[in-house]
Amino acid sequence: MDENILIGKKLRYYRLIKGISQVQTAEYLGITFQQVQKYESGKNRISLPTAKKVCELYNISLDELFGQESIPQSRFDSRNMELFKYFNLLPVATQQKLVDFVKQLAGTEKT
Repeated sequence: MDENILIGKKLRYYRLIKGISQVQTAEYLGITFQQVQKYESGKNRISLPTAKKVCELYNISLDELFGQESIPQSRFDSRNMELFKYFNLLPVATQQKLVDFVKQLAGTEKT
């Protein structure tokens, strides 16, 4: 897979699991949302200074973004991404309650 496309997929993945829009990312970086789209699609290569800012915003390391490890497909489907997006909008206490509830549903935690 082309390096720019892999990095673009990672950019999109981390943005969505953080619940951040392309517009919010663009505003933080001082660029247009169209440029964010180009980074995410792999059409444009992201510069190191911009990548550092993105990592700061998404709270990830440069290694997570530029490392050769790809994103597991099972974690990257649209249903999971939507769940991550809305989960991250919840207050932390509510997130923990939801995690506990899901563990109970999955049978991984005894009540």
